[in-house]
Amino acid sequence: MFVLVCLSLLPAGFGVFAQSLDGKIAAAVKGLEQSRRLAVAVEPPAIRGTNTVTALSEYLQGEIRHYATNSPAFTVVEPARSAPAGNIGGWYIDMGTSVRVTLRLAVAGDTAAERASKQFDVPIHELSELGLDWHTPENIGNQEEAENEHEEMVNLEEDLTNATDLDFEAYLDSPSRTYYDGDYMTISVRANGDCYVIIRHIGVDGNARLIFPNRSDTDNFLKKDETRTLFENPTRVRLHEPFGQEQLLITVSTTPFNDLENAMISPVTADSFADAVRKARGLTVELLPPEDAEYRTKSVSFSILPLCHTDFEFDDPARALREIAEDVRQRGGRFEGNDREGFYVINNGRVSYTVQGTVITLITRLPPEAASRLLTRGPASPLQVDLAIPRASIPGQIASTGDKIKQAGGVFSGDVRGGNFAVQKPVEIAGNYRVANENVTVLITKYPSLFAGTIKSKIKEYFSE
Repeated sequence: MFVLVCLSLLPAGFGVFAQSLDGKIAAAVKGLEQSRRLAVAVEPPAIRGTNTVTALSEYLQGEIRHYATNSPAFTVVEPARSAPAGNIGGWYIDMGTSVRVTLRLAVAGDTAAERASKQFDVPIHELSELGLDWHTPENIGNQEEAENEHEEMVNLEEDLTNATDLDFEAYLDSPSRTYYDGDYMTISVRANGDCYVIIRHIGVDGNARLIFPNRSDTDNFLKKDETRTLFENPTRVRLHEPFGQEQLLITVSTTPFNDLENAMISPVTADSFADAVRKARGLTVELLPPEDAEYRTKSVSFSILPLCHTDFEFDDPARALREIAEDVRQRGGRFEGNDREGFYVINNGRVSYTVQGTVITLITRLPPEAASRLLTRGPASPLQVDLAIPRASIPGQIASTGDKIKQAGGVFSGDVRGGNFAVQKPVEIAGNYRVANENVTVLITKYPSLFAGTIKSKIKEYFSE
């Protein structure tokens, strides 16, 4: 779901699976290479037979982009800025115990729709370990219903098109066509002739609502071969629950549309936002260009997904935040926030946080393991935590540490010389410790790299009074 908002009124590494999946994607991209270098756009692999994208689609696209960017055979471009010679995309299908992914290279001008394709399987349990959702969105239903909806949208495009020469392209600002709770969306449109454009949102109830033009942005004229980005100013599109797949229907016409003024909606002010969420669906708008116009319609689908919240409880959350901030800055990242909320960025990976009582909640777009792998690149280096503990206190402290880890549902085995530990919640952590005189060295070998500072702070709590 989304609403229009008036701007002036708004106040890494996780072991064998990650490596094996990366290897499969890398091998598939290499298998698509051609004898000459190609400029390609990378599209998110959708559920087979549909345009439906999921968290798995976003993850796959990110990895494909990475390997294609580092391939001598491809130059990755953004279609809204530069016309590609081809595209790498594909689909996936749930096989029961695994997901079968097909990557496809299509080249413009080819008589065949496909230049090359590669296929690989990913076991379901391994996707679950990464926390990646591959299912059909709840508001669509099952695979068959998703395919039927896709077919209906294709038929609708044909019914609302009579143009032979007039054509256009429309691009969302999210290359993966996935958005998350609270995101804003823009749409760039470019046509091969002067025309007028309207954009309708198709709700899950099948009703259409005109969202562009609107009463704060009435100019819907497009000049030939010029790209126009919509919903930047004075109105914006904000996305939120209910989550799932959404559809936009974009129509261009050589002449102005009839009765456009009566179909326009007003943007939402901050004061009426909650009201707008309740009323955003259910308004039917039937709008066609004049009979003598030449017009063309295309549909664009995208998915709105929930953010991932991971809770860590600390004895002293203020101290933990200071340690997290220090770790982020040592890694060359940026930390901004206070003792209630904020965010940090490391290697293009962004994590927001909120604090309530003794709980620090870390908020990411993808689940921690997937986000770490996709955004920080490469396996995480082991984290070392050095602690000074008086010799006489070491036996009692090691016993206390074991109790804390076991109470958290983890596994601990060791003595006053050293040992191993593993914790599954709130994220998977594994490592070992060694004791030498009054020094305890903890080496964390498995953890989501975006949460490094948080993990180090939590380990210090485990091994301290």
